[in-house]
Amino acid sequence: MKDSRLLYDAFNIYYEKGMEALGENKLEVARRNLLAAAEALLKLAKESNGALKEQRVRRAEELGELAERIEAKRKEQPAHQESHARESLAPALRVTAEKQMTIDEALGALGSMVGMREVKEQVSDLVDQIKVFRMRKAQQLPTPEISHHMVFTGNPGTGKTTVARIIGQIYRSLGILSKGHLVEVDRSDLVAGYVGQTALKTKEVLSRAMGGVLFIDEAYTLKKGGNDFGQEAIDTLNKAMEDARADLVVIVAGYKREIETFIGSNPGLRSRFRTTIDFRDYTGRELYEIFLGILQKNKYRITQEANDAVRRYLGDRELNKFNGNARDVRNLFENIVKLQSRRVARLTDPSKEEIVTVTVEDLPFPPPGENREEA
Repeated sequence: MKDSRLLYDAFNIYYEKGMEALGENKLEVARRNLLAAAEALLKLAKESNGALKEQRVRRAEELGELAERIEAKRKEQPAHQESHARESLAPALRVTAEKQMTIDEALGALGSMVGMREVKEQVSDLVDQIKVFRMRKAQQLPTPEISHHMVFTGNPGTGKTTVARIIGQIYRSLGILSKGHLVEVDRSDLVAGYVGQTALKTKEVLSRAMGGVLFIDEAYTLKKGGNDFGQEAIDTLNKAMEDARADLVVIVAGYKREIETFIGSNPGLRSRFRTTIDFRDYTGRELYEIFLGILQKNKYRITQEANDAVRRYLGDRELNKFNGNARDVRNLFENIVKLQSRRVARLTDPSKEEIVTVTVEDLPFPPPGENREEA
């Protein structure tokens, strides 16, 4: 048992050193430490049984493969390009590295989103506060300590992820974050199945998110009670939000009641998250505007009759069952495109106008009335 404890401690030390070196683009140091971590894990596997043994062998193999990729990347890249190596070597997460925006471009992107008046006002207030605090600092005046971590509440498909991505760019342009990228995760990206593994898994994610925004969807699923390992992820996140607050913003998102219960259950979390932004459901009119925006972006046109039918359909919650969800509007558009493509493909030598036009025949729901002729 004592030897196992020493091996486990050695694994943690080598692994953390390896991931830290990878984060700093010290590829050779990272490779050596990750290989040492893999070796320690294989020795632990020999002292294990069943599923735990299989998991440790598999994890050691993954670390060995990562070390091989690091070595291949180190050999093929000039030294001045090593700063980009980590993006292609670290664990596969949903990472969005958009084109860097100026503050005006980022606010313009937010302003162009349909609806969200209250969200836009709150973000504008945050920007004003940061700007004034910078002015105070320049005048050598005391600047209050504020937390930039946030809570986003609301139903799925109400724009939370998109706004989180924009906030990353806003904070980068204001000097709060060094990169402004978005790392999007859920419980499965943070929680492992065995003691001690969750903290390591969460630290990997945090390493990827440094300099940007860590967006945790349905964060309340981390706390399930009993012997669940989600608490280990919460504790690791809680510490990182304090220790790395100078270059990390964590946004937790989910349904309003559940996320409020989650935040309220932990005094540490409650003190970290001072800003809550509520994303209300889209109205029928806003869903219709989103639909038109998708049409225009993809260079489709729509007949007047089909346009009126879509507008009425999106405005009738009992009929469309969308509940303010923009994702369902995108699904509606994709279904329309499928039906339109089926119809146009059967035309003889269709014109450009026919190729880009959506008619009532292409709608995946019955239009009002019996007249399906083009308006």
